[in-house]
Amino acid sequence: MHENDIRQLDHELQRLIAAERKGLVAFLRVLDRFDREDGPVRLHCKDLWHYLEKTLHLSAPSVFRRTRALHLFRTFPQVEAPLEDGRLNLTTLEILGRVATPENVDDLIVRFAFKTKREAEELEVSIQPRHPARDGLRKFPERPPPLLVPASSLPSAAARAPLSLADSHLGSSAAPAPASEPHPTRTPVLLACPEPRGTVEPVARERWSLRVTLNSGRKKKLEQLKDLLSHKIPDGDLNAVFEEMLDCAIEKHGKRRGTVKPVRTRKTGLPPPTPGKRQRIKAWVRREVLERDGHRCRYVSPAGTRCGSTRQLELHHRDGALVTGSSTPDELETHCKPHNQLAARDVFGRAHIEQRIQESREARRTARTTARPERTAATSNAAPRPAHEVDG
Repeated sequence: MHENDIRQLDHELQRLIAAERKGLVAFLRVLDRFDREDGPVRLHCKDLWHYLEKTLHLSAPSVFRRTRALHLFRTFPQVEAPLEDGRLNLTTLEILGRVATPENVDDLIVRFAFKTKREAEELEVSIQPRHPARDGLRKFPERPPPLLVPASSLPSAAARAPLSLADSHLGSSAAPAPASEPHPTRTPVLLACPEPRGTVEPVARERWSLRVTLNSGRKKKLEQLKDLLSHKIPDGDLNAVFEEMLDCAIEKHGKRRGTVKPVRTRKTGLPPPTPGKRQRIKAWVRREVLERDGHRCRYVSPAGTRCGSTRQLELHHRDGALVTGSSTPDELETHCKPHNQLAARDVFGRAHIEQRIQESREARRTARTTARPERTAATSNAAPRPAHEVDG
């Protein structure tokens, strides 16, 4: 093949890859609009991930990269042009998103441009070092060592408050730096290390390995549970303990959610509904509705396809409940959370529902903040809190 033919093929390939990148950006734009208009939920899909995987038949890694890119598009509109002209791809964009903030995203786009996956990961850990999880039941250090970040991202030394108790003690004995001395290029900053999430990995056919991280409070609870089960499980086998935990949790929360019928029976009579006020749903009513609907979402799309999801099931009041206030089985049906919210948005409007969701989140956040004891500089050097006060 002549050199001219090779160059012609090269130009054709470059044209095709440029069209592919533009098509990807166009796909994400349409996907953004489709998601904002509740497209997946209206097409009997429980969420966007389910739509991409089951309807468009994308693989799980492809779905993850595209949904992550969509999130970054909404958060940082600056990444759209680099993704279209090839400076970034879906993989490097996902790595960039791990360390991006509104203040440094423009600088990171320049630094991540045309990087391979390995180069992008090396750049990521140079900005934010990782703390890999370790196998087995081992004790982690009480506090991670300080991480070094560029001083250019911090306020000046004169205006900056002490970064930690260690810095304040050092500052009380160290002499101030002369005015003519330039700012240090790297300053120790203590960054919080997020706790690793538990993982379930397949190890053989019909067998999986569970790996979780325990803090001191959870480990003490585990030892206490092994003691309580010492008559039933004398050798303290963790497999048997874990199965007992699952059985008890399913029984407890199944009763709470109405999927497990208790031994005791209760009266099935309902008081007359109060006009203008919706009745509280009785446990037996919840069980009857769930059993009637097969413990699956009852939402049916305009095309006639039933959702059938078994996750995050909720009870949906039909239109009659808005007038009568009744919570009888005939007035209720089983919906998954996305379709229940969709029905609520259709009745009350998107703005009202989003406001109620935000208010609920703020109330839960306030409750957690109020319940958690505040730690000040005076208490951080004190003796450790008792085990029953340690956050789980």
